[in-house]
Amino acid sequence: MNFLSKRTFTVAVVLAMFGAALYAGQARAAEGSAPMIGHVTATEVAEHEVKVEAQIDPGSLEASYEIRLVWQLPDPPGGPPANAGEQPTGGPQTQTGKIAAGSGYQTVSATLTGLQWGYTYTGVVTASNSACGKAKEEFGIALHISGEFPNGEGTGRQYESEIPCWSTKLAEEESAKTREEYEAKHAQELEAQHAKEHQEQEYREAAARAVEATARREREEKEAETGSISLSGSTVRVKGGRTALVKLECLGTAACKGRLTLMATGAAARMSRSMGKQKSVHPRVIAAASFSIEGDEEKTIDMALNHAGRALIRSVRRSVDVSLELQELAPTAGSKQTVRVGLSKKRACQVLC
Repeated sequence: MNFLSKRTFTVAVVLAMFGAALYAGQARAAEGSAPMIGHVTATEVAEHEVKVEAQIDPGSLEASYEIRLVWQLPDPPGGPPANAGEQPTGGPQTQTGKIAAGSGYQTVSATLTGLQWGYTYTGVVTASNSACGKAKEEFGIALHISGEFPNGEGTGRQYESEIPCWSTKLAEEESAKTREEYEAKHAQELEAQHAKEHQEQEYREAAARAVEATARREREEKEAETGSISLSGSTVRVKGGRTALVKLECLGTAACKGRLTLMATGAAARMSRSMGKQKSVHPRVIAAASFSIEGDEEKTIDMALNHAGRALIRSVRRSVDVSLELQELAPTAGSKQTVRVGLSKKRACQVLC
């Protein structure tokens, strides 16, 4: 207990006198944008560990730094023997890190552990950046009880762990390559996404066109199926003075059914009076007939003239204007149209032959 108390007291005195015997010079001047190392200090000293802080200017570029404990020297009373140095117990300690690009000094730190009382330790702080600029600063820590400051003699210090420029360059190149690969992959993914969206848009437009074409075709087919009756020509021939021949065409695929009515109006109605006994000039029916025609076909309908109709055709030299009423019963029920036609007394063969 007395030894520990004495030792603790001695350590406190030594640390108060020498500030943990930490020494550091100014950073060597570097050219251009090389990093610079300022003061290196010990900020926390415990029984077996010391926290070392270093001021590093990265030289306006991202920099890598290393704090390494590389050598130890015993400090017996009377000073250490010549060439008595050795690597730290447990091997060299190294702590590394990165400093963001910028100007001005930035503080970095490392905690060195496993230190023993009665030894003087030597370390080094190194820094390098992408411009291959380097800076190095040595530091020493004395944890002794003899009260004599060691002269630091030994077989030499090992600083071969400094971060080489090619290693920094390689890391940056690999990082850039990884970034380029990511950007290329991202660009490919975006291109594939755009191509997929374009293809989907084309599919949607094609589907819309197909739906529109189908609707149009169905509408046309429906209209064709509905169809209508049409009169072929504006002249109705009379065969043998008794039968009116009316040519009709069924438009569309559905069959057309209906009824035809020939009527004499105006002068034709007066001419159709039998023996001149009737004075009425109201429209008079002179023939009527039903019809049924298959879709998309043409057919001649025979309409037998009644007494008034025969009288009318006998009273004219060539033809007379009459009205023809077409009443559809199918496919469009209730549709009715009236047209003016010329009722001709020429024989049918003169027309058909």
